[in-house]
Amino acid sequence: MARLTLLRFALFAGLLAFAACGKKGDPLPPGTHVPAPVRDFRAVARGLEVRLTWRAPAGNEAGGAPADVASYLLYREDVAERIASECDCRQWELFDTVDLEYPANAFVHGDRVEYILPLAAFERRGLFAFTVAARSHYDVASAMAPEQVVNLAPPPSRVRGLVAAAGERAVRLSWRPSAGAAAYRIYRFAPGTPLPDTPTTTVPEPPYVDEAVRMGEQYAYAVTAIGAGDPPPESQPSEVVTAAPRDRTPPPPPSNLVAIPLPGEVRLSWQPPAEPVAFYRVWRTTGIGEGSPIGRVPGAHTTYTDKGVEPGGNYRYRVIAVDGAGNESKPSPWAGAGLEHLLP
Repeated sequence: MARLTLLRFALFAGLLAFAACGKKGDPLPPGTHVPAPVRDFRAVARGLEVRLTWRAPAGNEAGGAPADVASYLLYREDVAERIASECDCRQWELFDTVDLEYPANAFVHGDRVEYILPLAAFERRGLFAFTVAARSHYDVASAMAPEQVVNLAPPPSRVRGLVAAAGERAVRLSWRPSAGAAAYRIYRFAPGTPLPDTPTTTVPEPPYVDEAVRMGEQYAYAVTAIGAGDPPPESQPSEVVTAAPRDRTPPPPPSNLVAIPLPGEVRLSWQPPAEPVAFYRVWRTTGIGEGSPIGRVPGAHTTYTDKGVEPGGNYRYRVIAVDGAGNESKPSPWAGAGLEHLLP
């Protein structure tokens, strides 16, 4: 019986050795399954959350693409705690993992990943550092991304009452001052797109005038309040407002308006202003009042025939020029046309 048991053991060991030899193969080159570090890592803390974003590694450390990435490891460190401990070593804490097969806690858009860390149950104090590493299917992690430090101290209150007023060549933003604000960050972006990570500028107080705009384009704005510190804590963004600078200068009025009475009609002609005109509005009155519009003439024409007159009537006319931006000129001087002499 002992010899049979030994024989069975030897046979089993041989099978294991054979299987192991089949799986082992040639040794892998160093770094073949070590991802390169992630790219463009950013950490932005605003109000009640920290937003972490990054792009997937371009390849592996030893070359070759795409990178072997199964998940991402998210780390944070309490900077003040590390400084107080007087320890030169880093005290990174692994606080979450993003599994690319089931990324329930993150948003993956192609090679871009976005992770939101809510701060509702997080102790709001001082500076925290964040970083991320990519981990391969062989459970080998990349080097950490360059750290990003944010201030998680309680931020100022959110900016309220943001208003954008567009002029011809500038947009003026105004808002109510926020309690605890040391300054304000202005964000300008395309309407319908997310708030950018980097502000357009920082101002000490309202208002702010944006003169780097172009007429006819639409812009979206949001403002945050920041407190003291380096980096400072930042509030939630204000409501988003939009503005579109446009031409607000009216054209000159038409000149030399002439009204010629004829049987059953009055013919008008005038000189156009020096600026382009989209169309003209023709007004008529039979008394001393302002009258009412009776016709619309394309900008390329400078004549109009009024066929809605009655014999013996006494009419007065004026013309208003309207440019492509909808600006209306002042009315031209009145031109009268009496039809008394045309009575039968």
